[in-house]
Amino acid sequence: MLCLHGASMRALILAVGSFSLVSVAGFAAHADSTTYEITLKGQTFTPAKLKVPAGTAFLIRMKNENDAPAEFESTDMKFEKIVAGHSEIVARVKPLPGGEFEFYDEYHEDVARGTVVSE
Repeated sequence: MLCLHGASMRALILAVGSFSLVSVAGFAAHADSTTYEITLKGQTFTPAKLKVPAGTAFLIRMKNENDAPAEFESTDMKFEKIVAGHSEIVARVKPLPGGEFEFYDEYHEDVARGTVVSE
């Protein structure tokens, strides 16, 4: 059994309390993020262009309506997710500066492409 007294107990309580506040803040930031939806059908993303505000984190929910899996990826936005056929994933995107950022299905990279425009 762990026995703590005085300063050790206060330090433990502060550490647990601080961790809880960080966890709640992280959850709140995630829960408040705007979610944009993209669908992959055949080798086409719909919509193929998303407009997002610069400097704000967001989520992309990608639905794969194909039988085959897809690899939803963006080197520009730093995510890579395998999406099974007839399922969906959520990619978290950190705040972007203004500009255009590409995403694609790596399995059909030559045709299945889209863009996020951050303004």
